[in-house]
Amino acid sequence: DQDRNVVSNQKLMRAFFESATPYLTDTDLGDKKAGEIHVTVKTGLPYDLWNIKRLATGTGLLGNKTSFPFKVEQYPGYEHRRTIGFKEGVSQGENVEILNKSPKTFVFVKKTAKETAMAQESDSANLKKRKRAGEDVSDDDE
Repeated sequence: DQDRNVVSNQKLMRAFFESATPYLTDTDLGDKKAGEIHVTVKTGLPYDLWNIKRLATGTGLLGNKTSFPFKVEQYPGYEHRRTIGFKEGVSQGENVEILNKSPKTFVFVKKTAKETAMAQESDSANLKKRKRAGEDVSDDDE
């Protein structure tokens, strides 16, 4: 069940990154400031298995700018909710569910055209190298 949930969340996040990226402001296109995508997740299992950084950068569209601990006190009125919402007897209020999970915020920005081209060249070279070494690379696009 955990594996299925991880894959489901990975698909959701990858689709989000791909669909949100075109809406980011872009200094290459003359915008004054590059747009950012901020994603906050709990740490520990199963959340570490989502591999948010790899999902975002794996689109080929985004680069990782930074990450930092999520501080709930910086967001007055924030109240953590599970996917199912608040469920009496299961959920806990006052952000109790995230306090011991050390949530982390990841910040992603759109790659510049130059960075994208360089990354594609590097990925292609690495794939060729791995194939020559006899590695199974059949699931690299998943």
